[in-house]
Amino acid sequence: MTGSVARRAERSAAELSDVARALRQTKEQLGDNFVAPVVDKVAEQLERFSRFARTTEPRQMVREVE
Repeated sequence: MTGSVARRAERSAAELSDVARALRQTKEQLGDNFVAPVVDKVAEQLERFSRFARTTEPRQMVREVE
């Protein structure tokens, strides 16, 4: 079971990174729009969680989230 959870965590982390990348591209297109810093912050947080999902064992992840 731990192997399947780890695979799903890795897949989810990769998808979060993809979303963060898309948000960063959107931020660039927004230019000086007042929303751009918010979009950038969301992308940053998604990348942070993606790193957490990639580097944390599933059981540790559950303990940290609780």
